[in-house]
Amino acid sequence: MRSCKKYRCFFILLAFCWAGGAFDCVAQDKPFGFNPIRKKQNYIFCPFELRANLIVVKTIIDKSDTMNFILDSGVQSIIILDTTLRQRIKTNIGREIYISGIGEAPPFTASVSLGHTVKFGGIVGYKQNIVLLEENFLDLSEYLGIPVHGILGSDIFKRFNVEINYQKGELIFSDPEKYRYKKRKGVAVPLHLERTKPYITVNRLESNGKKMENLKLVIDTGGAHSLLLNKESLPPEIIPHHLSDGHLGRGLNGNIEGKLGRVDVLRFGEHDFKNVIATFPDSLVFDSKITQERHLRHGSIGGEILKRFVVTLNYNQNLMVLKPVKRVLNKPFESDMSGLDLRATGKDFKTFEVSSVIINSVAYHAGVLPGDKIIIFNRKLANLMTINELYEELSRKEGHPIDMVVLRDHGLMQISFRLKRTI
Repeated sequence: MRSCKKYRCFFILLAFCWAGGAFDCVAQDKPFGFNPIRKKQNYIFCPFELRANLIVVKTIIDKSDTMNFILDSGVQSIIILDTTLRQRIKTNIGREIYISGIGEAPPFTASVSLGHTVKFGGIVGYKQNIVLLEENFLDLSEYLGIPVHGILGSDIFKRFNVEINYQKGELIFSDPEKYRYKKRKGVAVPLHLERTKPYITVNRLESNGKKMENLKLVIDTGGAHSLLLNKESLPPEIIPHHLSDGHLGRGLNGNIEGKLGRVDVLRFGEHDFKNVIATFPDSLVFDSKITQERHLRHGSIGGEILKRFVVTLNYNQNLMVLKPVKRVLNKPFESDMSGLDLRATGKDFKTFEVSSVIINSVAYHAGVLPGDKIIIFNRKLANLMTINELYEELSRKEGHPIDMVVLRDHGLMQISFRLKRTI
C-alpha cells in the first residue's frame, strides 16, 4: 500500500509472516537469540505491511495471537506498547528501568519481563527480554489505523543480513557472514554502529546556498520522516530560512513539536535529492533523547527516503547497500497541506477525528476544530477509507479542493478549503 505523507516522526525509536507447521521443527535445546526456524534455510522471506513509511510485521509472543510489531533499527529492545498484553502473556518481571525518549514529558518507569519466545516470519528468538510500558505513550494504532502492539529492535539487524524491499513489502533475512556485495546489488555505503544504532556519514547537504559535509545520520526504519535534523548540532546558516510550525508526532515522552523546512540538496548514496522536507524537533524535546550525543549526531534518515530503495543492512560487515527503485526515486517530497492532524478511532479504526489544527492553516481558517469527526470526505463516506488515504488527499497538490462533512456537537457541518503548501 502507499504510505501517507503526513510527516510524523515516530521516534522510539505484513501480511501473515510465519510458516504454518514450521514451529515443530525447533530444536529442543532452544538456543538463545534469533535463528531460522528451519535450520538449513539460507533465505527467509517475510512479507510486511507498509504503514506511514513504517514496517509492520506479524509477530507472536510465546503463545499469543498474531500481533503487529514495528521493525525499528533505531531501538535496542523489544518493546510492548499495548498495555493489555500484560494479561494476555505470562510475564516474569525481572527489574524496572527508566526510559527517556523524544517528547515533552520527563523520563518514566517501565518493566522488563524475562525469558520470552518471539516469532515472526520464519524466525524464532528464545529467552528474549521484553520491555513493558505502563502506558501506551505513542498511540501508534490511532495514527496508523491498525492495532500496533509493539516494536522489534536492533537484535534482528545484528543477527541477520536484512534486505528491505519497501515497494514489494518484503523482508529477506540471510546469514550476514555469507553476504557478498556485488555492484548489481546497488551502491555500497559504509555503516558504523554506536550503542546498537546504525550511522552513516553524508557528505553533501545544501541549504540557503551553503554546503555542509560529514553529517552523522542514523538510519531509522522506525521513523516516518525523510530527514530529521538537530538544530543544535548544525551551523545556523544551514538551517532553512523558511520554517513552518508543525506537530511532528509522538515520542515515548509525549508530543513532539517543531518546525518543517526544505533543504536544497541531500546526497544519499550516489543520489542527490532536491527540495527535501526536513523536520526540526524543538531543542528541549530532542535533547531529552540524545542527551550527551546531541553535538555528535546531526539527525536521522527515515522511511520517506529509505522506501525509494531496496535497502540492505549488514551490521556484521558494517555495510549498507542501496538499490534505487526508479519509479519512485525522484518523486517530489510533499507534506500535509491542510494543517490537520487526524487520528483513527473506533473498533475498526474507521472513525476519523481531528486531533489538532495548526493555527493559520487553511483548515484553521475554514473553521475546522479539534474534536470534529469526519463523516464525508471529498464525496466519499469516510468510514470506507483508511487514514492513509485521507492523508494522501491532504498531501496531493497545492490548490486541490477538500470538501468535508463533519459531526460537531451532534450536528453536521460542511467545510471546504483548498490545499496550500506552507513549505
